[in-house]
Amino acid sequence: AAPGQMVMLVPIKMMVFVDGSWLYYSLFARGRMRCPIIQKYGMGWAQENNVVWREVQEYISETVAKQLPGRLVDVIRVIVFGSVKAGTSRNSLRVRMFQEMENNGFEVHLLTHTGEQEKCVDISLAVDMMHYATVDDGYDIGVLISGDKDFMPAMSRVKQKGKRMVLVTMRNSCNRDLLERSTHVYDFNPVFLDDALDRIIVPRTLQEGVVAGVGGGGETSPEITMELQQQLCDTVVECLARNGGTHSLRDVGRYLQASQVNGRNALDIVRESYRNLGTFLDDWPDLFLVRGAFLNLKQKAADSESAADLAAD
Repeated sequence: AAPGQMVMLVPIKMMVFVDGSWLYYSLFARGRMRCPIIQKYGMGWAQENNVVWREVQEYISETVAKQLPGRLVDVIRVIVFGSVKAGTSRNSLRVRMFQEMENNGFEVHLLTHTGEQEKCVDISLAVDMMHYATVDDGYDIGVLISGDKDFMPAMSRVKQKGKRMVLVTMRNSCNRDLLERSTHVYDFNPVFLDDALDRIIVPRTLQEGVVAGVGGGGETSPEITMELQQQLCDTVVECLARNGGTHSLRDVGRYLQASQVNGRNALDIVRESYRNLGTFLDDWPDLFLVRGAFLNLKQKAADSESAADLAAD
């Protein structure tokens, strides 16, 4: 440019790709020992607080911009990939999270699966991330919100196309290989959502924190709070942890029947709000795996964590 002539910098285009299954587990389905949100706000945090999805986007944009002095960063698109098991109620925690993200302007692709595998989510996200790295109206910087190392090959391919990558994750929910800088799969310092909890999680009224229970046949089931759902989940995890990570569904039901949650029989709460134990377990696909007549802890980390909790008690 000629001396004294103003130079207009074109904003850097950034596109965010969200691993919705990982995000759901990291926010809502981790136990006390591993979850910084529970440690900060308590077990019932989701009952009295709300995740502000727009603030999540702004926090990422501002954090990346700080590493690019003098440049403007424009988030042109946020694409979320998630999945739910066939038959999952629209009132489930998992579905409601995706609905709230969509209501905030995120582009949500919610896939349905019948088995336990969710690789369809990983594949769809990786394909889109690589596709938009090659088209003219794509992005300059790709952002991956995940903690799954399976995305490392796709991140490498994106960089080979001349694009830059950002990793957004949570410290206790990210594979160590993905955080290793020597892998060269991202270009900026990782962005940790843990560092912005006060910004992205804000108080809401108790009424807004209530989640409708799952009903059948058009009937309305009693309302159940997110805190109560978490307590029921912890009770099931505790049962499995006491039995080496696996137990028959019948014995899990007996354990719930002998347990008290908020002064009430835990099994009665499950039946009133979900009709049966199986429907309740569908809300926690990242934790529990049903195999025939037996229930297993799907995450080994959850098993160890629950055992540590029991030992601490």
